[in-house]
Amino acid sequence: MDTRTNDSCSLQRVAALLVCMIVLNINTVFSQITSGTDRNTSLKTGSQNECAIAKNPTNVLQLFTACNNNGPGLYAARSTDGGLTWIYPDPADKTIADGDANQGPAAFCDPTLAWDEFGNLFIAYISAAASDIVVILSTDGGATFTNVTTFGPASVDQPTITAAAGQVWVIWNQAGSMVARGAAVTGLGTVGAFNALQNIPGTSSCSFGDIAISPGGAVCQVCQTLTNEGPGTIRANIDADGLGAGNFGASIVVTTTNVGAFDGIPAQNTREIDAEAGLAYDRNLDSDHPGRLYIVYTDEVTDESNNTDIMLRFSDDDGGTWSAAQRVNDDPAAPVRSQFLPRIASNPISGNVGITWFDCRNSAANNTIQIFATLATPTGASPTFLPNQPISDGTSNGNGDASMQYGDYNGMAYFQGIIHPVWPDN
Repeated sequence: MDTRTNDSCSLQRVAALLVCMIVLNINTVFSQITSGTDRNTSLKTGSQNECAIAKNPTNVLQLFTACNNNGPGLYAARSTDGGLTWIYPDPADKTIADGDANQGPAAFCDPTLAWDEFGNLFIAYISAAASDIVVILSTDGGATFTNVTTFGPASVDQPTITAAAGQVWVIWNQAGSMVARGAAVTGLGTVGAFNALQNIPGTSSCSFGDIAISPGGAVCQVCQTLTNEGPGTIRANIDADGLGAGNFGASIVVTTTNVGAFDGIPAQNTREIDAEAGLAYDRNLDSDHPGRLYIVYTDEVTDESNNTDIMLRFSDDDGGTWSAAQRVNDDPAAPVRSQFLPRIASNPISGNVGITWFDCRNSAANNTIQIFATLATPTGASPTFLPNQPISDGTSNGNGDASMQYGDYNGMAYFQGIIHPVWPDN
């Protein structure tokens, strides 16, 4: 796989997938989405997938992306010009966490990124031994890294890291249930000790989660029950006082979904998909709905129909109760087409909501994808989304890497009117 950005994506045929990133510009009257040009960020042979991307809120020209790599370590690239060009923390092999100095302990997979209000770039991933969660930190825009902590050893899967409101939190699946740890952050490079491991109630056989921190410091996590083809349930837990004495509360049912944790569709028939629930808070205190929490996920019209949709709900009480579902993709209900692997983010300056996903609406065989996007403002009782817009320059068939295909997730950053998704593409 190679990585791309939306600018000029030279599609390089490789044994597996490319990773691509695109830049979206939203015009000033907010009436349409204008796509930039794909950029191949990796220009690297072999395969990468399950990419994450983050943008520095203290320097909007800085971006960082990291992906699974088919060799040692994690593929990693950074940009200092808003995604127009990409450079590498290690130009020799374009990887980090592969045993080289100042690049983190050796990695196995599942990178996750968060860039906080002080300029700290956090990366969490599963160690090369596949039994630890590693957290590393960069204070220089992703050029070098220091080790923060390691959690484990245990049976671990798919960590997610987030940082905001003076906190950094990591969740992951450990021995079949969700767990969490958090720490205070008070400045650039100033990270406190992580609190004791919290076993999150009601999350047995629940995984593929996400976590978000409210403007007021509450923490919400979601996960999906581990049914194979579905139906399944997406559940939430709330830690109302964040790093305070309270812990995560009882499990709350957000929604059911016909997309299971390992649900085969034509576009990803080997690796399969999950509902891939994602969270985003409206952090704009001048918004119509400050502190509103959004969740995006995948559902299936009829179980095992391969007719999957991207759905949105929201909560105005930090995940305690949730709205009715809204369908995000605007293609006709028939014929059967798959939409999957959604990603959501809210622009902290405006409160606008951006969503990207893989979309087969233009594939007669329902097995070739484009990247689509939409946006909504926080005005009104519920979001009204702009018409969906294809934003990838071409199409992709993920069968180049029969074992991983597109992987379990992709990444997206959204800040100051520009969306930067990153995805695998062959």
